[in-house]
Amino acid sequence: MDNDTSDSAVSLLFLDIDGVLRGLHTKASPYKRAAIERMGIHDARTQLELTLLDWYLVQQLCTFVTANSIKVVVTSTWREGWEPEHFTELFRLCGAELANDCIIGCTPLMDELNETSKRGHEIKAYLDNTQRKHRYAILDDQGGKAFLPEQYEHLVSTCPYKGLVASDLDKVLGHFA
Repeated sequence: MDNDTSDSAVSLLFLDIDGVLRGLHTKASPYKRAAIERMGIHDARTQLELTLLDWYLVQQLCTFVTANSIKVVVTSTWREGWEPEHFTELFRLCGAELANDCIIGCTPLMDELNETSKRGHEIKAYLDNTQRKHRYAILDDQGGKAFLPEQYEHLVSTCPYKGLVASDLDKVLGHFA
């Protein structure tokens, strides 16, 4: 968990993956499979993740967060069993340049909650446990039902079929202006 207590506000982006960096139309191409094979990755889960991700969308997001000094917190179900460094490496394998300190955390898993707003509670728990001042946006394909009412104004909802588009990034930037 990030515990920096500096006075400057940090711009946090809570990031989902499915429906954001992986549109439901994203398919595994022979090109992508061949590239993954050339990488020599032996971990089956990482191979699957690389197959499912839209590498172009990953590159677009990473360029955006780097250019705007935004810190990323992973909220996706993909976070289970991984540390933030895994996502830095995963995105690098997709061809994205990302500073090692860009992905700073993952929201806690709160599997005991059966509420539709579980993701919102996980984000709230992360924010409650950090000692930094922050501005934040949530980039997710789930509608407001997955979040707490006070988080709705921070939500940038992507189209789950397309994933991330340029206008979504403009909206995220608007949260930090």
